[in-house]
Amino acid sequence: MTGAPPKTIKDVVTDFLSSAPTLREIADYRLPAELQQRAHDLLEKNRTGVLAKMSVWKWKNFAR
Repeated sequence: MTGAPPKTIKDVVTDFLSSAPTLREIADYRLPAELQQRAHDLLEKNRTGVLAKMSVWKWKNFAR
């Protein structure tokens, strides 16, 4: 039996918003550390242009 796939940033934020948080809880919200680091890494790759290059590489390898 396999475990559930890891939660994405979208999953975590959607779960949080569906809990009907107060305005204060929304203002204070932070992603879990692991997902915050992933978001930071993706933003940095996007800023430096690496993300676009990685996406092309992944697509080419997927299409093979």
